[in-house]
Amino acid sequence: TGKIFEYISRQLPVLGIGPLKGDAAFILNETNSGKMYNYDDQLGIAGFIEDQLMRRNNFTFDGVDKYSREALTVKMLEYLVE
Repeated sequence: TGKIFEYISRQLPVLGIGPLKGDAAFILNETNSGKMYNYDDQLGIAGFIEDQLMRRNNFTFDGVDKYSREALTVKMLEYLVE
C-alpha cells in the first residue's frame, strides 16, 4: 500500500489489484485517484489499461494532499507526542 501515496501525490492514476474493501481501495475511492480490481477481474483490469492508453479517465485526485509525505509525517508525530 505504501507506493500508492507516491502515485497519487504525482496524480498518476492507480491500477490496484487486491481486496476491494482494503485500505488501498478505500484511499483510491476517497481520492478518486484510481480503481481497485479483484485478482481475477481480467476484463476490468484490461479495461482500465485500455482507458489509460486512450487517455480516458475521470480521476480528480480529490484531497490527496492529506496523504502527502509531509501530512502523514505530521500525523504520525501527533500520535507519538500524545
